Amino acid sequence: MKNIKFYLLSFFIILLISGCSDNGASNNPPPSSWDIVIVDSDGNVGEYSSIAVDSDSKAHIAYFDHIGYELIGTDTIPRGNLKYATNADGVWETAILDTGTGMTPRIFVDNNDKIHIVHTKLGATNLPDILNLRYTTNVSGFWETITISPEVVKGSDASIIVDSNGKVHISYRNEEGVGTTSEGSDGGLRYVTNATGEWTWVQVDPCSIAGNDTDIALDGNDKVHISYLDKGAGLKYATNVTGSWEFYIIDGTYNVGWNTSIAVDSDNNVHISYSDPAPLIDPPGNGYLKYATDVSGAWTIQVLDDDEAGYYTGIAVDGDDNIHIAYHTLDGIAGDLDYATDASGSWELEEVDGEGIVGLFCAIALDPDGKPHFSYYDYENQILKYAKRE
Repeated sequence: MKNIKFYLLSFFIILLISGCSDNGASNNPPPSSWDIVIVDSDGNVGEYSSIAVDSDSKAHIAYFDHIGYELIGTDTIPRGNLKYATNADGVWETAILDTGTGMTPRIFVDNNDKIHIVHTKLGATNLPDILNLRYTTNVSGFWETITISPEVVKGSDASIIVDSNGKVHISYRNEEGVGTTSEGSDGGLRYVTNATGEWTWVQVDPCSIAGNDTDIALDGNDKVHISYLDKGAGLKYATNVTGSWEFYIIDGTYNVGWNTSIAVDSDNNVHISYSDPAPLIDPPGNGYLKYATDVSGAWTIQVLDDDEAGYYTGIAVDGDDNIHIAYHTLDGIAGDLDYATDASGSWELEEVDGEGIVGLFCAIALDPDGKPHFSYYDYENQILKYAKRE
């Protein structure tokens, strides 16, 4: 699951690193103002948040309503619901869209401002349903949820996008040994779509330890681009640009590539943000926010923040092809929501919210004016928060 070993226990043992080294980024950008609000404080809410913004600059957030734990064998797993929040009517409203499910939700708003959410079914009440991939949408005018190919598709860490024809594309990690057919039991990175009118899937990367923390994007030709973690190889990237699926190792550093996020610019160049986690969390890591791109024609990698940074990341590209990244940093026993952008021509780093232990499960989306909107989790208060540029 998308938890980077849910490193929160390390808050109490983490070593402080004394400031950033020279990594080409400035952490003294011009002052700016952020509008920060509590969206939902009803229980333990806000883990695994994902955000999208519609054509009217209204925000839509999918997130997990964590109501407890239960045992499956000797494994303790979270139990809860899929929740959704929006300020589309001028005030924040929340709703439970699916019960007993909702892990690692990802949300997308299509060209008609309709909502699409992919999420994972957990729960011990019906074990054959464990790790079913669920798809929730209001395309018909009311909310509907379906299970995608339940015998074959057993997913986690899924991501979703909709193409110019309204067809859905999903990347996910298929869990080895979970599916109820021989096809379904294979692990690795998979891709599923309804582009033909029916749900079809393909095995993209058959490595059984590949496919964690997937993210998906489409280019201007509706070709698919996926970033993901291979626990044995590092950050990987897969695409069907050539007409068939190919995948590559982008950053072969061991255990690097957690919390990937991917975006494609107007020239079909690829941009990926990801984590090199701290050594006390995932040895032998460094605690870096990293960024990879093929904009020069070859893949280049840059450390944007090396001060216990990047444990959760989200990336977006604006209409001028500027890059915007939301990420979480540690600060002793606190945590911040931070923001990196190259909109000025060079990378600048900025704190958005530093009140307590905030910024976990952060996500970013841009409105039509290119302004960033963030959703994220406040760990101390167990609430969902939202920030945007004023």
